[in-house]
Amino acid sequence: MVCPLKAGATGQMPDYLVIDGQTHGLTHARPFEPILRSDRPGAGALRDQLQAARGNCSALWRGYHGTWEVRDGALYLTRLTVGPCGMGPDVKAAVFPYAAGSVKATWVTGRLVFNVGTTQPYAHLLAETLMQSIDVVEGEVVGPPTMFVPPPSFRH
Repeated sequence: MVCPLKAGATGQMPDYLVIDGQTHGLTHARPFEPILRSDRPGAGALRDQLQAARGNCSALWRGYHGTWEVRDGALYLTRLTVGPCGMGPDVKAAVFPYAAGSVKATWVTGRLVFNVGTTQPYAHLLAETLMQSIDVVEGEVVGPPTMFVPPPSFRH
């Protein structure tokens, strides 16, 4: 039996990445996840807080929202919120109690892909969406951003 119903789902709020004063939505990247999976002091309490927050916003199932910034050749976590749709208070200090302000993301190694000119959750589904990527090694940005049009298989 086939049931021809249309399925709908809420687009997920991307983490934000600020480069040269422009805010972009990260796609397919969750740079904070390694910290959540770690045994770092405060990570367990934050996991508990996230567990309680999950489900409060269908656009933010992971329970947290991060804002990142590239400056001086490095990636920084500038804000981390827990709560409905990322509207809660900044909770960075729970995991980084001795850091004043932003935190250099030395735990991040990999490629961060982001939409150019938008932070909208569904933007990655658009055929004409232009994307960029940056490569990060232990918090240091290596090389210039690369611009590309994603293949159809990437737009899911």
